[in-house]
Amino acid sequence: MILLDQSKNSWRIELDGESLLLYWESSGLAFCGVFSSNEISSTKPKELQSVFESPTDIKIVGSSRLISKLSSAKWFEALSVSRKIVIDGQGCFVFVPHQRRLLRHKVEELSQVEPSVKSVSKNGHEALGKIQKEIYRVLIVDDSSTIRTLLKKILKANPCLEVVAAVEHPKEVEGAIEKFKPDVVTLDIHMPEMNGVEVLKKIVAPRGIPAVMISSVKMEEGPLVLEALNSGAIDYIEKPALRNLASVADDINKRVLSAARADTSALKNSGLGPVRASSFGQSVLKDGLVLIGSSTGGTQALQNVLQQLPDQIPPILVVQHIPGVFSKALADRLNELVKFEVVEAVDGQRVEPNCVYIAPGGRQMALRVSGDFLRLDVNDDEPVNRFKPSVDYLFNSVPAKIRKKVVAGILTGMGRDGAAGLLRLKDELGARTFGQDEASSVVYGMPKAAFELGAVEKQCSLSKVSSTIAGLFSEKQLKKAS
Repeated sequence: MILLDQSKNSWRIELDGESLLLYWESSGLAFCGVFSSNEISSTKPKELQSVFESPTDIKIVGSSRLISKLSSAKWFEALSVSRKIVIDGQGCFVFVPHQRRLLRHKVEELSQVEPSVKSVSKNGHEALGKIQKEIYRVLIVDDSSTIRTLLKKILKANPCLEVVAAVEHPKEVEGAIEKFKPDVVTLDIHMPEMNGVEVLKKIVAPRGIPAVMISSVKMEEGPLVLEALNSGAIDYIEKPALRNLASVADDINKRVLSAARADTSALKNSGLGPVRASSFGQSVLKDGLVLIGSSTGGTQALQNVLQQLPDQIPPILVVQHIPGVFSKALADRLNELVKFEVVEAVDGQRVEPNCVYIAPGGRQMALRVSGDFLRLDVNDDEPVNRFKPSVDYLFNSVPAKIRKKVVAGILTGMGRDGAAGLLRLKDELGARTFGQDEASSVVYGMPKAAFELGAVEKQCSLSKVSSTIAGLFSEKQLKKAS
């Protein structure tokens, strides 16, 4: 293997005069390699191993002979992409390691990638960018024929989703998965023989398939939904009804598509292990304030963060996108796992140290100054960014003259909620800010939007969020807004 050029994330290697293009994408960066050399089967992986520090999306373009030779090479097996990838004249078959999915793309104008060019980053990116949209295969599991019909009708409207099967009984799920190879599964919670959470734990989650729970959103289902979210489910949606089909269809489509694209192994790849935060000083406990926003994947992320905090903490205000009937169940569950207090926020409540306040689902939560104290304003204001509660609503409510040391951040979630508010906190109030990184995010939407806007000072893996919060409080440049 001969490295001709490594500039601008580009590699070039020669193999029997034929070319092989490898396209690597991580955190928005592209890696393109043109591989050549008839010694490829005996090449050691060290030259490339450092590039693949974690499982990532790989697209490989080349002749069938080259792909076959590459996939049988010992050094290739040593990489994270240890699956055979086949290519023909019509398309590119791509194995996505961390999502355990095999995708087939039509590729146009691949000949424009000239093998003799030493640096192919730009051309390679353009060539592989001309691919058709990925279509995700959906398996619907629900014992109600009405719901199955409604979901099929809703999901059929999304060109990126294809319902490959809809089954009634839990006993049919395993066979349907083996036969139809779905990219995402919607699971009813209440079914005969086995409920949806049990199906998730025993059949769906072990296969690494993203799942969306279907719930009728009753108060008593809160603990079951949270158990599902902590057992591998990506999201939850309310069971659609014919009367409100038009109003919920778009949201259901977005949630199922987001789940299909989610990284089910994100939490496993978040770092070497959870890093417990050091104790907060008395000044931080008295004058500190933490604000956190999260959405898809957030209930489990919040549990991870809170469990790694010390027993005494500054007040923490959390906005998690969640239906009203689930927010109290979330607070109660988290409260059982930590030594400080976790509660569902109440209007007029005084903000105190050693307490985490979860915004009630279906309500907005703001912060207001009341004399020498901070109090919560829980109200029925309109949605912001389509969300209620909204992260931006909370962040933008923080008074400019607040006499607190503020640390704020965004965890995993779909969309852009919180990005603009986080930027305001950083630029106008002098708050220190953080964002969860892509590798550990189930959905890298909200933290990505905040990062690209320039609102995030420090990106970190989920396992290091708690220690990052403590570290930001201890840094000298953190100051009170005046």
